[in-house]
Parts: sequence; structure tokens; C-alpha cells
Amino acid sequence: MESLPKLQVYSFSPRQLGEEWSLSVDLNALNAIRQPLLAHGLIGKFTEGPWAGYDYGNFSLLDDGKIVVSCSQTSSLPAVSRDDLAVVAGYDAESFTVEYFGRKVPSSESSLHFSAYQARPDLGAVVHGHIMDSDPAHETIAAYFRAHDLPLTTSPGKSREIGQELQNLIKRRPQTGIIGMLNHDGGFGLLSLGSAFSDAAQQLVDFQGRLNAWLGGLASPGGHRRH
Repeated sequence: MESLPKLQVYSFSPRQLGEEWSLSVDLNALNAIRQPLLAHGLIGKFTEGPWAGYDYGNFSLLDDGKIVVSCSQTSSLPAVSRDDLAVVAGYDAESFTVEYFGRKVPSSESSLHFSAYQARPDLGAVVHGHIMDSDPAHETIAAYFRAHDLPLTTSPGKSREIGQELQNLIKRRPQTGIIGMLNHDGGFGLLSLGSAFSDAAQQLVDFQGRLNAWLGGLASPGGHRRH
């Protein structure tokens, strides 16, 4: 990490409550579910642009009522270990502080995950991905969301405002499964909300496939140009 440019990987103030916590999730099963997200580039490592060398994307799931979140800069790992996960025990929007148990700081999007569970207590998992490594077609993708009446956040990524905006969107549309994220670091963001990690991950992969097919149609002969 020392050779990477100094960027603001996370904005909140992390407050570690302890290193130890219990985990009942099967890590082998978790990593098997995670593999398609890596294979489709929804999580991984930026290879170009100002964020080159940094990981993107993250996930969370409920484990015995605890919000377990992937840790910062672990998304490109072939498999995550217990030490690559943390429990987010609390989030205070006013002070922008995230309280956690674990050996590493949880994801830079931890406040976003916590806000989602607050807005929808029935959620079992949240997966945050990026559509592509360096995307020149953000406005085209945003047009897809608007055309299909899908919700979009507009607040900057990693800001305290985006958590509140996300809660408002979810409360207005509690059945929402996919949320688009404009003004997101290094790419167009996607948030998938599901009853379980497997559901949220597959929903994100399926949505990426539909979106890519739509973008491919715009670029094909007879379609509209993307730019």
C-alpha cells in the first residue's frame, strides 16, 4: 500500500471495540458465492485511473444478528479469511463514526451497509459492486436506470450524506433490489439488497448481464451511439 497514491480510502472515523468476535458463517460457502462477483469484475482492483492499485466493491451479511462486513482493501483477494471480515456494531451519522469488532478496519462503505439494514430490517445481505473498472458511459447507464424506473443515489461516495439518501430511497421503495450510485469513486456503483448473501450476489450478476446486453444493443449497428 505504501507505493499507492494517497487517496481517501475511507472517510468515517473508525472506532475499534475489540479484535475478537464470533462467526458462524461457513467461509468456504461464503467464498464460493463471492467468486462470480470477482469473475464478472463487480469487485476487484482498479487497474487504471486515479484509483489504480486500490480495491473496489464490498459486501455484508447478517450472522446471528450481527452485521458482518468485508474489510477495507480485501475485494481483490481470491478468498477472504476471518481476519478479512469485521462486525460493524454501530454507526453515528452526526460524528461520522463507525464502531467495529475485528482486526482490520471494515469497508469504506460500512456506513452505507449499516444504513441499509436500518432502513430494511428484513435484509440479510448487501453487495456493493462497480459496473466496470473505468466507465466512460455513466450518463448512459444512468439513463438506463431512469428509463426502467430504478432508484439512483446522487451523493458523493464515502460521504455521510449518501447513507441518509440511501435510507430515504429504501423507505420510499422498500421492495427495491438494485440501486444505482452516481458520483461514486472510480466507477458507477451498484448496490444489491437481498434476503441472503447468495441472493444479493446473484441478483447483482444477473443485473450486470441485463445492463451489458442493453449497452451492447446501443453500440450495435442500427442502435444508438453511446457517446
